[in-house]
Amino acid sequence: MLSCAPVVVMQTSTSDLELEVDAYVKQYPNLEIAYDFWSPDGVPFISFFNSTDDTILVDLTKSRVNLVNARISESFEDAILLQVGNRSFLDVYPDAEFRFSNRRLQLVLLPQVWTSIYGPGCYSPRNVQRGGGMEFSYVFSRNELVDEITHNFGSTPLTRLKQNEIDAYQRTEAGPDQYFINSQSEEVNLNTVNIILEVLTAILFVI
Repeated sequence: MLSCAPVVVMQTSTSDLELEVDAYVKQYPNLEIAYDFWSPDGVPFISFFNSTDDTILVDLTKSRVNLVNARISESFEDAILLQVGNRSFLDVYPDAEFRFSNRRLQLVLLPQVWTSIYGPGCYSPRNVQRGGGMEFSYVFSRNELVDEITHNFGSTPLTRLKQNEIDAYQRTEAGPDQYFINSQSEEVNLNTVNIILEVLTAILFVI
């Protein structure tokens, strides 16, 4: 009833940012944000540049990725804590500074410095066949003034590969606007499952 498909390469698209050679990029008066999506299960590498002379705090508890079609939402805090696990933040992110304040995890963006993290994954088995929308929402503060930035992406299947073809594809074809899914289970029709269970039950009673 379930079958494993090959590696699926997904193509992202957006009208919110410019796609450059290495990443999607968006510049704001005080902040620059760049995305590189190429990774398993669409775990994006996100970089922030604080162009001000003040510290900017990104509220990772309130900042989220929403998979719109799948109705799944995950905070950056949950994603970071899962990545860190039982290790220290320095082990996983030696060049980033995190701070807990009012029970919230914050990413500290120092002035004139790039800071990078891995975000929540963009893969949901519910919408891989038809693609889906992804909304990145960042809540941040500078001098106690709170603001929010939202970026929207679309994602659709591009091609299918064998697992051993991923490295060659990455070297020759992959871009920051793509990611891949290592394995995918085809959706099962629940009505079909119920019918099969009823038939098996009837056979058992006959036996």
